[in-house]
Amino acid sequence: MAALEDAPAVLRRRLETTESLAEETRHSESVLSHIRVGTSKEVFMHFTRLAGAGVALLAMAVVLSGSGEVPKKPTNEKLVKITDKGFAPDRIEVLVGEKVVWQNTTHAEHTVTGKPTGEPGQDLLDSGPIKAGASWEYVSKKEGTYPYACQRVPWMTGTVVVRPAK
Repeated sequence: MAALEDAPAVLRRRLETTESLAEETRHSESVLSHIRVGTSKEVFMHFTRLAGAGVALLAMAVVLSGSGEVPKKPTNEKLVKITDKGFAPDRIEVLVGEKVVWQNTTHAEHTVTGKPTGEPGQDLLDSGPIKAGASWEYVSKKEGTYPYACQRVPWMTGTVVVRPAK
């Protein structure tokens, strides 16, 4: 709870730092525009100050936009939300080897339970109970069409279509 209470102070400090850096940049731009005659050393110092402020602004933008980490490559992962109205989306297509994640956004337990289709070697989905707020992952191993339902709420149905990997 203390971390949440500190959040406004942290954001305020970040905003003050950003405003300070912006003022620094405006000042440097103003100085540069007024330089008529000066030694190359003075001009170099002003350019260096302006460049430093620009780098600092860029670094601050990264900090304010998130964790500062370089985004990771997108994973081959598809999301199906379990809602009070059913699975969303109720039909999803993936390639062999891709991951599907079912995320339970309700306040009740649900399941992802495959319905037998009669296909030889069918890969039946079987999540077991997925608690409220939890998720379950499945990595597609074999191409085919896999219908499923929730055992607790049978009208909640969906289909995973697995296509061959490219």
